[in-house]
Amino acid sequence: AATAREAISDVLANDSIPGAISLSDRFVLARSYLQDEEFMMAETVIREIRAQEMEAASLDEKASHQALLVRIEPESARPAFIARREMWTNEWLGATAKLDLLHAAFELGDHELACTITQSLFARDQVRQVFRPVHALFERNGLEERFREMQKQAALEKIRRGETVEQAPGMSI
Repeated sequence: AATAREAISDVLANDSIPGAISLSDRFVLARSYLQDEEFMMAETVIREIRAQEMEAASLDEKASHQALLVRIEPESARPAFIARREMWTNEWLGATAKLDLLHAAFELGDHELACTITQSLFARDQVRQVFRPVHALFERNGLEERFREMQKQAALEKIRRGETVEQAPGMSI
């Protein structure tokens, strides 16, 4: 991860063509720093994103951006995140954006939002893409039982609809 981070950081530092580095690349770099608890470096990456880039960003990118800001500076990012709370429950967001939002929801202690987002992951069958980190977040926040209940309800709903219940690695019903 450190080598990839160094490569992306080098490209960012020497970027002379606006837009050559995608928002997605910047978010990957910021997530990497956050994982290693290098908050100042993550903040630097996120703060270098220009307003014009965010205006043209997709809903997923806007969600990830806002969620990463919460993880970096929870108290200062809280008002903007909460103001868009209804937007974050959009079931059509991608799994990566939802995972970012889960991190932010737990950072702010919003377990209701975390559960709503997770139910959406289960309902849209996106949970397979992010099962381990989602489960780890619930476990770390003392809500593993709640996670298992949502998992069970999603499986029962699929069975009721006559769908096959597939399991992600590490997933048990």
